[in-house]
Amino acid sequence: MTLILQYPSKKALKTQVGKKLDFVDPSPIAKEYTPNGVVFGSNRPHLTGYKTEFFAKITIKDGIIAKVE
Repeated sequence: MTLILQYPSKKALKTQVGKKLDFVDPSPIAKEYTPNGVVFGSNRPHLTGYKTEFFAKITIKDGIIAKVE
């Protein structure tokens, strides 16, 4: 399962390097987010209202976005 990212596009997400990740963790059992490591996320237009669907691999260091692929 992936995190639901609260950004209108991957380009917009990439501008947030150095800031905290804005997301929803849809898993009621096992949390997907980790403050240090790699997480995977997507924008699901039917859930977020943003029109662009995208997927991203995000490296998090100390709770801050370090890299977006």
